[in-house]
Amino acid sequence: MANLNKEQKKAQTKRVSKAITDSGGFFTIIAKRAKVSYMTVKKEIKNNKGLQRKLEEESEKIKDRAETYCIEAMDKGDGNMVRFFLKTKAKDRGYTERHEVDDLGRRIEIDELKKKFNSLTNDKKKT
Repeated sequence: MANLNKEQKKAQTKRVSKAITDSGGFFTIIAKRAKVSYMTVKKEIKNNKGLQRKLEEESEKIKDRAETYCIEAMDKGDGNMVRFFLKTKAKDRGYTERHEVDDLGRRIEIDELKKKFNSLTNDKKKT
């Protein structure tokens, strides 16, 4: 990339800023729209707080959009989406699948571990 003078740099930053709008926060889309390289987009955003905020807003918009589709799928009775939602957004209510791995690399369910722990604890209580 050639060195840009102040005016060219300002124009490039403006193109990147405009390209962020409705990009989903994807650098390749931004670069293509702004007619600059992927690395130029990364550098522009890294060095500009205003562009960072704009990119963050754009990224949040696309997340909101995806969540809207998830909600619509749940409203239609999509059981897989309901399960996905509960596992990711309702962990505080106990909807989670946690796994532990033993020293041989085998998966052990948390319930199994609790049973084993309780049995060890109970055995020690007896002695």
